[in-house]
Amino acid sequence: MRWEEWDRAKQHIAVERSVWHGIVGTTKTEHSERFVAVTDELREILLVFWKAQGSPISGYILAGRKGQPVILDNMAKRSIVPTLSRDTSLPKWKGWYSLRRFVGSEVRMKADSETSAKALGNSKAVADRHYIKPQTVLPDVRKAVNDAFSGLTN
Repeated sequence: MRWEEWDRAKQHIAVERSVWHGIVGTTKTEHSERFVAVTDELREILLVFWKAQGSPISGYILAGRKGQPVILDNMAKRSIVPTLSRDTSLPKWKGWYSLRRFVGSEVRMKADSETSAKALGNSKAVADRHYIKPQTVLPDVRKAVNDAFSGLTN
């Protein structure tokens, strides 16, 4: 995602491309191009990044030194895993898909099925199938996420 795709007034980010291992391509499906809601927690994280990068008008949000998109697996190995490993009370890193599911479940816990599906950029059927409101209490990993991302800006 790029800074220019974050609409602060409408509180969403446009998903318009796929980037994996530094290769920019199209989204998986036509329906993958969509708007994804920016929660208050995500907004706070994005603002920290934005300020740390000198308040850019454009460019990749997670950019390397030369402005290219970062390779997420490398970022996990260099920043996220070591940061989470320093504090045994934090969860172990389980990968990007697990993080995505966790965030989706967090959104689902705060809203009804229809609202959360819209916020996640999914159909109601997909949101209900993959982001079902859990009956048990999930561990609070906000600190872990914030600690991991703060390691990227320092």
